[in-house]
Amino acid sequence: MIKTLFPLCFISILFSHLSSSQIDTTKRNHHDSVSTSENAAKIESANELFRQRLRGHFLFGNGFAEDRGAGLGIRGTYEIKNNFFIGGTFVIHLGPAKNTLTAGYGTMYYSGGEIGGRIKTSFLLFEPLVSAGEALLQIPNYEHATSMEGKLYVAPGMSVKTVFETSNIGIHVRYLFIDSFGFFALYFSYGQ
Repeated sequence: MIKTLFPLCFISILFSHLSSSQIDTTKRNHHDSVSTSENAAKIESANELFRQRLRGHFLFGNGFAEDRGAGLGIRGTYEIKNNFFIGGTFVIHLGPAKNTLTAGYGTMYYSGGEIGGRIKTSFLLFEPLVSAGEALLQIPNYEHATSMEGKLYVAPGMSVKTVFETSNIGIHVRYLFIDSFGFFALYFSYGQ
């Protein structure tokens, strides 16, 4: 009888152990699938937040004072904390309509980083900012040919935008300090 009970007990213990490990595996698989679903939801939420904080704009306008001429460019910003952002700008000014061979005149590119804040009202967004980087200026030489010379620039400015559901339009005002001169620039923008 003991010989008969021993294998039955052994099988019973083995079966109960296998059943409990199968239940644990089922619980673990269910937990893993819930965990995977939660991770996917968190990743999607983080991606959505990233897209909401990232903004891009096309700029077009004019540079005044030093007769910079028409300006075209792009600007991108990322909101790092509520109401604070970092970003970058690239703009080309085509220079005066007439051919001027004075140092510092002619085509000019500037690109750099920027930092600023956002002040939101019911339908307007104000962005005071400071930008700094390198400006490449067209410099004439004695043979009436030109070359480009890099100069450091610093540009305080303000952006005012009207925000719609998926886009915005705005006005950007800057004063660029470049080497021994500076100029005022006004750009209109369209972006997200």
